[in-house]
Amino acid sequence: MFKNLFLKGLPAGLFFLSIFQSVFSQTERQSTYMTFDQLTGQLENKYQVQFCYKPEWFEMQLFNSAILRLSFIETLNRLKTETDFSIFTFDSILYVFVPLKPEYEPPSAVKYSDAVVIGNPAEYGKYSKATVQGRILNGTNGNPLPGASIFIDRLKLGVNSDSKGYYHLQAPVGEHIIRLSFMGYDETTQKIRLAGNGTLDLKLYEKSIKLGEVTITAERPEINISGTQMSYVRLDSRSIKELPVSAGVKDIIKSIALMPGVQTIGEFGTGFNVRGGSADQNLILLEDVPLFNSSHLFGFTSVVNSDGISNVTLIKAGISAKYGERASSLLDIRFGAYDPGKKIIKGGIGLIDSRLYLETPLLNKKMSLLVSARGSYSDWLLHEMPDVDLMNSSAHFYDANALLAYNLSASSKISLFGYLSNDQFGFTKNKSYRYNNLLASVKWKHSFNNALYFNLVAGLSNYKYQMSESDTLRQWESYRINSSIFYKNLKLNFSWFPVDNHTVEFGANGVLYTISPGEQYPLGIESEIQSLAMPQEKAAEYAFYITDNFTISPELHVDFGLRYSLYSYLGPSKVYTFRADLPETRQSIIDSAIYANNEIVCSYSGLEPRIALRYSISNKNSVKISYNRIHQYINLVSNTAIMTPSDVWKLSSPNIRPLRCDHYAIGYFQNFRNNTIESSVELYYKSLRNAIDYKNGARILLNPYLETDLLSVKGNSFGVELYVKKNSGRLTGWTSYTFSRSLQRTTGIYDVEKINNNQIFASSFDRPNNLIVNINYHISRRWRFGGTFTYSTGRPVTLPEYKFDYQGYQLLCYSDRNKYRLPDYHRLDVSISYDESLKIRKKWKGSWIFSVINLYGRKNAYSVFYKKEEHMVSNHYRLYDTYMLYIIGRPFPSLTYNFSF
Repeated sequence: MFKNLFLKGLPAGLFFLSIFQSVFSQTERQSTYMTFDQLTGQLENKYQVQFCYKPEWFEMQLFNSAILRLSFIETLNRLKTETDFSIFTFDSILYVFVPLKPEYEPPSAVKYSDAVVIGNPAEYGKYSKATVQGRILNGTNGNPLPGASIFIDRLKLGVNSDSKGYYHLQAPVGEHIIRLSFMGYDETTQKIRLAGNGTLDLKLYEKSIKLGEVTITAERPEINISGTQMSYVRLDSRSIKELPVSAGVKDIIKSIALMPGVQTIGEFGTGFNVRGGSADQNLILLEDVPLFNSSHLFGFTSVVNSDGISNVTLIKAGISAKYGERASSLLDIRFGAYDPGKKIIKGGIGLIDSRLYLETPLLNKKMSLLVSARGSYSDWLLHEMPDVDLMNSSAHFYDANALLAYNLSASSKISLFGYLSNDQFGFTKNKSYRYNNLLASVKWKHSFNNALYFNLVAGLSNYKYQMSESDTLRQWESYRINSSIFYKNLKLNFSWFPVDNHTVEFGANGVLYTISPGEQYPLGIESEIQSLAMPQEKAAEYAFYITDNFTISPELHVDFGLRYSLYSYLGPSKVYTFRADLPETRQSIIDSAIYANNEIVCSYSGLEPRIALRYSISNKNSVKISYNRIHQYINLVSNTAIMTPSDVWKLSSPNIRPLRCDHYAIGYFQNFRNNTIESSVELYYKSLRNAIDYKNGARILLNPYLETDLLSVKGNSFGVELYVKKNSGRLTGWTSYTFSRSLQRTTGIYDVEKINNNQIFASSFDRPNNLIVNINYHISRRWRFGGTFTYSTGRPVTLPEYKFDYQGYQLLCYSDRNKYRLPDYHRLDVSISYDESLKIRKKWKGSWIFSVINLYGRKNAYSVFYKKEEHMVSNHYRLYDTYMLYIIGRPFPSLTYNFSF
């Protein structure tokens, strides 16, 4: 219908000219071109030879019949040129076609000679412009390539594929040469003849290594320049292989912590901190479902096994309106098959854990299944720790995940995902800790047409924590504490591509939280501990959003979004009322209100605007600006700087307002040496309102009046991030330096509601200087050396400043909050790898990784604390002494054998 309307609006002369051209094109096609079968049939009859090939290789190609007027040798050379096939001959009678590389042509594209015709050739010349659309895929496994660049140099016209690999490009009709590029893949060109609107799926292949050399030869594309997204890190399966090694394995989350603006507390410590935010402000998604605890062994390694991961994306600023829930960052982890049409088994055996991965096609390749599992035997590691209690402890963990994907049709796909992790840690013989994650999701993707796509996700995440203490000499004090959080969500997203360089996404999201803050039980019949259960918390969060991604000019691109979030705190609940003229303490409670199950106790809502702009100065440099506002309705409450499994999740309630974050960022990006070196400078400022901190002496666990021990604070974070990365050659790696500050201030009226008398103080995540140097050197085609040096300012701590005696007891007087700092942190990790064989036909392939953590044995302080000592001459009769706890105080070697077949 749109074509007819377009034709009616054309001048009469152009109308008849287009009719003439379309008729001419149709006649030319019918009389001039023939199929490959027709061509080889005539050649066989003419020259008494025989051709061998697979018919499907050439079923979408047409050849000009004029080729028959050439000599036989010239005809063969022409066929090799136009088809990218080699031809082997036997006795000058049998001619066998062998592909030079895998070829892929979409069903809607017809190949005339070396040009792919888009649209109906019979309509060639009818329109002045037409749109070609489709997907850009990994040529090896068929996975989409988000952010791939498709460009027509002559017209200075180009677009990038979206998160699902789709692209839309509008150009004048006629012949064009399009250039395709993507990070880590060989750049390629394709000649097209654009006759009308049509679909063309394209494939890119990973960078190749020349057999005679070691240097990676392909160029790195300029997606970091041309893309609108800033403050992000994207890793595909190839990039993951190049990540630094931690204890013999590729640790996704620890590698993310080496990026600019991202830090961790130390050797151990769950989670990571982004641009001065706390660890609970990071939304970690596994197949669209949040992960509430991301570490094994209290932070020694992450719970995400890198096997089976197709891509990882970290976004620190300019977060799309599709996402909310957490204030600081988004870490999106996706799983996918390496090669959907092939069965793959691989794994690894290390000194701490072993893992196994299986990938296989099912139902004639309509279905794919991947399963990975990992388990530890890490007790010996604790026995090497420089702490007597740790030496007498034990630790075990395991995790497993599975992804089942089924192609219902060419336009519809469904997938099921499941994940399970479990940790058990015995501290000495008396205390034990156990915690686990359970995640599941089902996704349905459907395309209504070439311009409208639909994605539905239903998921759940359940995190449980258990702590028990049992002393054979004090059985009457034995107890067990359980806590958990149960999360259920439903997401609906539509993607619409109305015209070229214009993408609209809209949808809705619903979340239901159920939190059990803590339940205490006696352990054993001799225990005198009383049972105690904290009231369960429930809440619902809804969001509606729309994003509009469009190009204003070749230099200026805009991504605008608006999200509206609505939150309801639900019963059953008991809400306390405090005296208005007194601080909110347990003693100032004057009344309470009881709410029934699912009754709305209170509600919060807010608009969350998002905007990102990219201005291209040239194809080698650009400037980007972004702003986003996010409301966070759930917080992790802790009275330590280190996120631990025993911390308590707390929902926004009448007495705890939701966190609001406003994030501003600007950056300059430039590439050098044909995009093999990329660099960036980014500045940011974050404003936090209603952040959570704790009062001095706060009690977190099993506290029915928890809100009385919490304070609302204002926070400000700002900084500058410098980043340089080399992508090709024998020596690759990156260097980053970040200067940042993370400051807080209370606004309380009463002394008990003030921290440092309402003066600005450093947050627990304030580490002004952070330097990372990472190198990866290819010694030969299989030998590789890696090294990572990390330096950062010590984190803030609160320490006793003096002590005094009171009625026979020695008491300590502590400094202002976070007045002091731990010693500066620095560490060097190295590894040497012997990579797998490059022989394609070899079935069993093995590789070795030897790594050393903390090569020069730096004793980095994990914490500094005061401990009572026995009253004796050796400690000068002091009752207290200062101790520094360090986790890895000497070089820690590790050896891992990886295999695949």
